[in-house]
Amino acid sequence: GGAGDFRVVSPEVVPLVDNSGRWRMYFECCAGPQSVSSTLRSALSEDGLTWVMEPGVRMGEGGSYNSPRLTFLADGRCRLYCGDRGRGIVSALSEDGGLTFVLEPGLRIAQESPYEALTVFAPEVLTIAGGGYRMYYAGYSAANRAYVLGAVSEDGLHWQKEDEPVIAPGGRWDGAKCSEMCVVEVPGEEGLDYRLFYEACDGVAIDERGVWR
Repeated sequence: GGAGDFRVVSPEVVPLVDNSGRWRMYFECCAGPQSVSSTLRSALSEDGLTWVMEPGVRMGEGGSYNSPRLTFLADGRCRLYCGDRGRGIVSALSEDGGLTFVLEPGLRIAQESPYEALTVFAPEVLTIAGGGYRMYYAGYSAANRAYVLGAVSEDGLHWQKEDEPVIAPGGRWDGAKCSEMCVVEVPGEEGLDYRLFYEACDGVAIDERGVWR
């Protein structure tokens, strides 16, 4: 991204809504260290392997955006959720298939609880079969402690947080941090089950740093 001039991370790959079989990748793009404001940019692919950058930014004005996740709405629009560093998790709407976005007012997830004292980001939003949505997201209480947190919503805009973490640090591999996650559907005995993958830091090094797995 940016012909080698930028740090690029956190890809989100979705099919285009025009039924062309093409793919769009959204990603976080930063022109310097993490202290510099980041934008969300995108690229297109015919096969998922070779990508061509799209001009401009998808989100970049008035914030420092990261970790994009896209949901398709029943009315044909798209809603993009992402972190806005220092504020919380925000959302933006697109009416042209995910090329341009308008930021929606307010915060979807504000930094309020002790689990969110340092930052929140990396939303993973699932559509519930019976209606509504479930969100998993990463929350840092401090630089050396991170959790996978949860919230539910009826409309995708107003979220009710769960009181306790979905996954808290303390195991062999995640002694210090449980962070960015992804949820996939897997076959179950009575239909579909779900499996959650997440980043884990064991905290065995100095200052509770360590190996990420």
